[in-house]
Amino acid sequence: HYIRVTQVDVLGPGVVQGLPYTLQVSQLREDSCVADRFEPNNQRDSASFVMGGDFEFLSLEAEVLGAPEDWYKFDVEESQRVEAAIAFDPQIAELSLELYRGDQRVAVSAPMANGVARVEHDAPTDARYYLRVLVSVPPGVCVPYEMQLAVE
Repeated sequence: HYIRVTQVDVLGPGVVQGLPYTLQVSQLREDSCVADRFEPNNQRDSASFVMGGDFEFLSLEAEVLGAPEDWYKFDVEESQRVEAAIAFDPQIAELSLELYRGDQRVAVSAPMANGVARVEHDAPTDARYYLRVLVSVPPGVCVPYEMQLAVE
């Protein structure tokens, strides 16, 4: 691996000006897990509010025995369709994706297939919805994933 730092002639051809900068490099172990931008969201009460979009660089890590979870919340209007999917490496672990209505009843639960779990649901009424991403892994195992959410 290498890092290359170059200077661009922003003042014109042949004009060289030394610009100070700082470069910090660190290396993570392959099995380490970095908290994603939505943490802490490992309980329904601490669910992160999201709107539709593509979300990369998400992760789950078991710190103690049990099933680590990530929770997300969003609002849906009557007759809107919710489509959500997560993609992950099935060689590390298999994730589950569940969709809850505000009243905590499961609206849809997705089976895992080839590293993708998907839920779709047509909202019968206005409500706050929750997505729950969960996995059962031994402590210390990091499971990266990506998520897509569309509410239309």
